[in-house]
Formats: sequence, structure tokens, C-alpha cells
Amino acid sequence: MRKRPTFWLLFILLITASLLSACSSETPEPTAISTIAPTFTVTPTDTQIPPTLTYTVTSTETSTPTASPTSIPSDTPTETQTPSETPTETPTDTPAPAWANPNAIRIYVTHLGTGGPMACGDTLVGISSGYLRSESGDVEKDIATAVNTLFASGQKVGAYHNATYPSNLSVSDVDFKKSTGKAIITLSGSYVKPSDYCEATRYREQVWATARQFPEVIRVTIFLDDGKLLGDLLYAVTSKKP
Repeated sequence: MRKRPTFWLLFILLITASLLSACSSETPEPTAISTIAPTFTVTPTDTQIPPTLTYTVTSTETSTPTASPTSIPSDTPTETQTPSETPTETPTDTPAPAWANPNAIRIYVTHLGTGGPMACGDTLVGISSGYLRSESGDVEKDIATAVNTLFASGQKVGAYHNATYPSNLSVSDVDFKKSTGKAIITLSGSYVKPSDYCEATRYREQVWATARQFPEVIRVTIFLDDGKLLGDLLYAVTSKKP
């Protein structure tokens, strides 16, 4: 025998049927959709359409800089420097030095004010007389040549001073003894006494150094033709040293 539906099943069916009936009777009409497109007014402008973008490829190569010249010429003239003239040495009348020739006969003169040990702070200097020793080795002749040249020189011999210049003396005789090395010299003429201690000392040193310059000569004695010793006359002045 077939079972009857239960009460709850029937109740659900009734509710469902009533809901379906209500929905079918109250279905709203669809809303009409307007198909008219809105009108837009476009105001023309003078703006032109930009051209298509272009892309510029930048070269990555680095250009080698051109070396600039070290000196840039200028339109402004530069000052031309005049080369200085090379100073020309003024020749002096000083005779050739005694050592220019080993056979040269020397005379001795004074270099004044040099702080030397002779006389009053002076220096005795030997310079060439312009003569050479005799080829025969005649010592007496060589002594006479040297002493005569000294007395015949003026007050100035080049840059040097000659203290014997006031006297007018010359050699009249030379007696040389080779065995003893002693030379006796006799002078003739006029002797002028030196003015002071300094001049007398220069006088004596010059004459004796000139006469004794030869290796053979060890000692010198000098007379005037009146028999007076030149050394004694000069000593009379030098002994009065201030």
C-alpha cells in the first residue's frame, strides 16, 4: 500500500506554489535604453598634430682633442732684446810675466797696498825685463842687464810702482866670484834719497832682489862710484821708521 506524503512535505509544496504565482504576476516591464548618442561639439584649434617622434642616436665615439700649439702667435709685437756687448778687456802695459820664459831676466817692482809683507803692506813682484840670459852664461853681463833695466824704468811699470825711478843710476862694473857666489856692483850717476821709510824699503828690496835673481849669485854688495855703499845710504832712511 502506497504511503501518504507527510504534512510537512505538503506544506512546503504549497509555499513554493504561492511564491511562483506571485512572481509571475508582478514582473516589471523592462526599462527602455536610449540609443541616441550624445552630441559633442569639437572646437577646432590651430594646434597641428605633432610629427611622429624620431629618435636621434648619439654617437658614443669620443673625438680625439687636437693638441694646441705650445706657442700662440700674438698680433702684439714683442719687445726685441738687444744683446749686451761682451766687455772687452783693456790691455795694460804690464810686461810679460817672468815665468813666460825660464831664461827671462827679471826686474823686481812693487805692488802697492796689497797687504803684503814688504815695506808698508806692499808686495814685491818679479816681471820680465824683455831680455834673456846670455847664451854663454855670463853672470856679470846678466846682472848688469837686470839692474840697468830696473833703473831705466819709469815710476810706473804697467800697474806696478818703481821706487828707484828718482835716481839716475847705471851699472859701471860687476865683479862676480863664482867660487863664493859674491857679486860686487858699482853704480855711477846720481843717487836721490827716497822720501820716507816706505820708499827707502821698496828701493832696497827692488835693487837687491833684481841683482840676486840668478841661481849663481848668493850675496850682493853695491857701491856708488864715490865709494859709498848704497845699503848704508838707504839704511839712513829706513832706520827712521815712524
